[in-house]
Amino acid sequence: MNKTSTELKHSPLLETFKSLGVLFSRSGEWSIPYIHSSEGNEYKALRDGVGIIDRSHWGRLRIAGKDALDLLNRLSTNLLVDLEPDKAINTVLTTNKGRIIDLLLVVNLGKDLIVITSPETPEKVVEWLDFYTFDEDISVENTVSDSIMFSVMGPLSNQLIESIGAKELKSFESCLTTLGGQDVILIRSDSFGIPVYDIVAASKDAQILWDTLKNAGAEPVGENALERLRIENGIPKHGHEIGEDFNPIEAGFLSSISFDKGCYVGQEVVLRLKTYDKVQKSLKHITIPSGRATKGSSLEFEGKEVGIITSVVNSPDASEELALGYIRNAYSENGQTLEVKDGSETLLVSVADIVKNQNQSF
Repeated sequence: MNKTSTELKHSPLLETFKSLGVLFSRSGEWSIPYIHSSEGNEYKALRDGVGIIDRSHWGRLRIAGKDALDLLNRLSTNLLVDLEPDKAINTVLTTNKGRIIDLLLVVNLGKDLIVITSPETPEKVVEWLDFYTFDEDISVENTVSDSIMFSVMGPLSNQLIESIGAKELKSFESCLTTLGGQDVILIRSDSFGIPVYDIVAASKDAQILWDTLKNAGAEPVGENALERLRIENGIPKHGHEIGEDFNPIEAGFLSSISFDKGCYVGQEVVLRLKTYDKVQKSLKHITIPSGRATKGSSLEFEGKEVGIITSVVNSPDASEELALGYIRNAYSENGQTLEVKDGSETLLVSVADIVKNQNQSF
């Protein structure tokens, strides 16, 4: 992996990170930190303490107008029209074939909305909204270029947030507040299976906010440790488990789907899949001998392809790999043995259910 390139988009904290020897990797159009100190220390902070990660490459849209919630309600899977101010909700934007465009976090600020998208999709989401906007009172602004998003993560997140003067929030609550003397939008999203506070603020305030959070005890965390946490918790990611090859039920987004609301784009397909039990595959954990599988590897049973690996991460001691993958339901029971090819060698792998904890956001 390489140091950052000036051709790529990057955080306002680029020079600070470079001066500290942070290592960078490329993710789409962005250069992002993948290790700050050591992956082990960073992962431990996420599991046992509190970490801070710069997620400014994630999409952020500000949507205004009296028809904003209604339009999003008509285009995505969850019930949004009753979303109260200072509340947030996950919803899935789907195609007319019921396939996933993206998982969105919609935050009602009262006057307008903030919508958090995957890093790859803000422009696509804007285009989708524009396509379905006719006479509605709505405006959409992509704010990625002039804002930042930091996430405070870990079991001690509540204590850290309170120690710097903000109030503890419940899951899917938000508020406008100040941190380090700077105005921020604070959102409790719990988006990686642990307590998570997302902080959205102006780019000019990035250094002050980062220093405030770090000085309060947050350990800087890179993408590597976060990726390990993501896969362990079975959290889908765009370009891996999220995309138009999959539907939201397969991906495990049931809590982000309302089956009683009015029509939305793709509803007929999604409802039919649920009503008639037509979902043919599901997202599972897969345990693999170390160093032997990659994203896109086929999973087989007696020579028949029954699934595909979508994400892989090494265990802490590198003795095995933990993967996510979509597997046909007939072969996806907990403990099922499947095969994956490693050149001419066939390896046995084990399927496990994804166990969601109370903090997971879908």
